[in-house]
Amino acid sequence: MLFATPTLSVGYPQASDAVCNVPWMLGGTVGAKIRTVPVSRAKLLGKKPFTVRVQGNAAWTKDAISGSPADLKLRFTESITLQRVDASGRKLR
Repeated sequence: MLFATPTLSVGYPQASDAVCNVPWMLGGTVGAKIRTVPVSRAKLLGKKPFTVRVQGNAAWTKDAISGSPADLKLRFTESITLQRVDASGRKLR
């Protein structure tokens, strides 16, 4: 199964004096990735829901806007729960 991870960025969605008027500190430097996640055939063809998880790391060494040095590292986990359904969108039983 392929799992897409969007481009990561760090900042404040609504900048104000409370957050130093800095809307986006870092962004666009860690690109989107498509990861392959192993999922058994039994799970894909089964009737029970199952969860797929992707974990990763990101690091920035400079601010994407100003070019100033930065040292920011993060780890992330994304997950999605899937379940097969019939043509009407009802869960398989």
